[in-house]
Amino acid sequence: MHRHGAHLLDATSARFALWAPDARSVSVELERQPAIELLPDDEGWYSGVAPCQAGDRYHYRIDGELQWPTRPRATSPTAYTGPAR
Repeated sequence: MHRHGAHLLDATSARFALWAPDARSVSVELERQPAIELLPDDEGWYSGVAPCQAGDRYHYRIDGELQWPTRPRATSPTAYTGPAR
């Protein structure tokens, strides 16, 4: 079962997942780190593990295009205007 977004695995890493069945490539970008390419499965989900901590900001890049969060979150101080937390 996939859950969209970032999910902490421990104090230093998280699993990122995004459903993008029409995408050719998906990566996650965290502040001050190189992009991490996410791997696709047969159902259109892209996922991978990246080093990060709770509260780190991130965004996805789909087919080379920067993607901001698609909906505001009560816990996100940047809502639509910046990377998610």
